[in-house]
Amino acid sequence: MPATSPCAPRTSSTRRRAEAEPGYNARPPAAACAARGPFPPTARAAMTDHTAPPTLRDHLLSFGIRPAASGGAPQAGLTPKDAKRLAQLGKALARARPRQADVVAFYEFVSRPDIAALIHSGKADAIRATGEFVAARLAGTRILDVGCNIGYLTSWYARCRPAAEVWGIDASPSSIDVARRFATRLGLANLRYASSDGQRYQPTAAFDTLVDTQGMIDADIDPALLRRMFGWLQPEGRLLCVPALGTLARFESFLDRLDFDAVAVLSLDWLPFVAQGERGVYPALVMAHAAGASGLPRAALVDAYQRGVLDFRRGRSLA
Repeated sequence: MPATSPCAPRTSSTRRRAEAEPGYNARPPAAACAARGPFPPTARAAMTDHTAPPTLRDHLLSFGIRPAASGGAPQAGLTPKDAKRLAQLGKALARARPRQADVVAFYEFVSRPDIAALIHSGKADAIRATGEFVAARLAGTRILDVGCNIGYLTSWYARCRPAAEVWGIDASPSSIDVARRFATRLGLANLRYASSDGQRYQPTAAFDTLVDTQGMIDADIDPALLRRMFGWLQPEGRLLCVPALGTLARFESFLDRLDFDAVAVLSLDWLPFVAQGERGVYPALVMAHAAGASGLPRAALVDAYQRGVLDFRRGRSLA
């Protein structure tokens, strides 16, 4: 199972920068949009065809995200200058405890649409697996995607649930600016974005579904932050979580941060994918408030994780 990389959708809770929720529909200045680079040609072409609801694969093409050639490195398409800058930012992000400024700087850089298309194409199949898992479990009329990046999956959720109000929050202001531009081009009137820190985010109303696909939830999440996230959730709501917990030690570290008297883990599934020619798998959890929900005990979750890893290594079906 691959370790978390700087190119994962999101990896840490330390990079959230707070802004108030009001003003989500403010548009970035035209000059700022231009500075963040053009939409990739595949994105422009995909966004001009509104004749039928897209598949997730077609939707990702709207962002220029397409499966990379087997074993190919997406960074190979960058200019030498951009490749050097990406390497510098990635090195700072690879530290055991990266500074908030370094994490934000990385995601500010990769928010540029032409760069984002290359970087995210390297994990297009992982994005597909994640998006399919989440979309099949969305419920209610208010949905929040935490650590939404440039909105490639947040906008998919909005397309899948046109009657719902879908929100995306992210620490990177540039990522949010780009996400808003894509939402406008895709004509998604039910989609809202805010640049916000999970430590300070204050929604105006509770959500029916929270989505965290390597946003704030990882092996090192502050239990107080997790409790705060559950405070955004309706009593009967659900948290859909796809964390990058590639080892049993990291999974157990995550479980150690759960208050099983307050939080119930309803299910643990596995999302296999292929990234740059190599097989990988993410654990996927559905969580809820413990009151009124029957969750899996810690020992059962550890056992399920161990069996899932063994099946993955043996090439068995994880369904």
